[in-house]
Amino acid sequence: KVFCTKTPLPEVDPVIKANIGTKECVEEKDKYEILQKVVKLDKKSGKQHIIYKSIGTITVDKVGDNLTDPSAQTTFKGKLPKGVVRGTLIRYTK
Repeated sequence: KVFCTKTPLPEVDPVIKANIGTKECVEEKDKYEILQKVVKLDKKSGKQHIIYKSIGTITVDKVGDNLTDPSAQTTFKGKLPKGVVRGTLIRYTK
């Protein structure tokens, strides 16, 4: 399986932003899946398992240059599904 960048969203309102950029080879028009954390209970063992379910996609709008400015953030465009909050994970998708 190919390596895909996965990162949390530090800002979702009013602009969607993430702490990734040129250092991670992000390009304009790249697409990212929005991942929702789901906790499942194994009935046999009683253990909890965490899985991440894709609930939507967003597209890179402006790439932050984090090679020269470590605080630069990439901005995204797209509509976020209900329930998306700061810290929600996104993952690069083709």
